Amino acid sequence: MEYRRPWHWQSICIPAPIAAMIYKPEQHDIDRAGERMLRGAFEPLGWIVNKVERDYGIDFNVQVFVEGSPNGLWFTIQLKSSSVTRYSQDRSFISEPLDLDHARHYASELREPVFLVHADVSNNKLFWHAPQTDLDLTYKLSKEQCPQSVTVRIPARNSLPDTAPALLQAVGQIHLVLANRRLAESSSHEFIASLTYHPDEKQFRNEFQQKHDILKLRAIHELFVDRRFPEAKQRADLILADPDAALESKFSALKIPMPPWVS
Repeated sequence: MEYRRPWHWQSICIPAPIAAMIYKPEQHDIDRAGERMLRGAFEPLGWIVNKVERDYGIDFNVQVFVEGSPNGLWFTIQLKSSSVTRYSQDRSFISEPLDLDHARHYASELREPVFLVHADVSNNKLFWHAPQTDLDLTYKLSKEQCPQSVTVRIPARNSLPDTAPALLQAVGQIHLVLANRRLAESSSHEFIASLTYHPDEKQFRNEFQQKHDILKLRAIHELFVDRRFPEAKQRADLILADPDAALESKFSALKIPMPPWVS
């Protein structure tokens, strides 16, 4: 006897994507599991996790608390949750694809610390990465023929909540990176105007002079590595002769080992 489907089945046509969703975990369930993992990593530390409903590429912002009081640190998170995490062969990193616009937004456009967090919901593991200090990502984005998507490597050693202290150190590093970018981008007029709001301009000048000396010493080190010894010696002598240079900067300049034939 020929089998025939019941009449009430015959008029039902289930599109392939919907049919697939019946048998696969829905992404919003995976995302909810990832959010639970994120909150489970940070909230026991006393940190406040706020979900961002409307923002470009940002899912959460986190306020850090120490012993029940805010310490002034905030950072934002883009959460990527997956039930099939793409580990490297040696499981040292996770590959996370990003479209070009989001990658640029995270690495160079945002003016506050942002972390890319991957939730491996199948294994209940959470990992973080700081795109603003990722030199490899910056290099990829600087290419003229940059592809429409890039793959970011999230180190498996950056597991949460175990490496939360390292994440906080990264927040401090990112703030310095962003401040350096802003300072480099600002005009001389903007820089001078900003001094109006500094409570002790003399102290600021001394501190800034030390940072300037560090840049000079790094340039001298590069010349030394390139074996351009006479030029390195000349620049070191300029630091020694500078009345505004800090004593520690002059001491560092004296310690640079020059060949005996360089005078």
